Amino acid sequence: MASLFNTKISATYPSLIKTLDTTAVTTATLKLLSDGNGTSLGLSVNNQGDFKVNAILEWGSLKDTGTGITITNLVNSTATLASNKNDTTIPTSKAVSDYVDGQVTLVDLDF
Repeated sequence: MASLFNTKISATYPSLIKTLDTTAVTTATLKLLSDGNGTSLGLSVNNQGDFKVNAILEWGSLKDTGTGITITNLVNSTATLASNKNDTTIPTSKAVSDYVDGQVTLVDLDF
């Protein structure tokens, strides 16, 4: 981690993160963050711990501290759906739809 000891703020200003409107994050309203030059970072935060990303969010794993579940993967195909029956993956709607379509046939609809 870099040290700012004996460094003027003006020497590091472009690399600082601040709110776009330069006011403190003191409410539940999301505040857009920017760099020291005022360029939007596409990230917003508030004092409740909420975090918003305006574009792509990549992660290695995502943890829900309320339940203790950590998500490690999104399953996007039927082929991998069966082998990912666990609490750490989430199937996409396409994977579920393909799986159901492959399981249900007209034979299953006999009365």
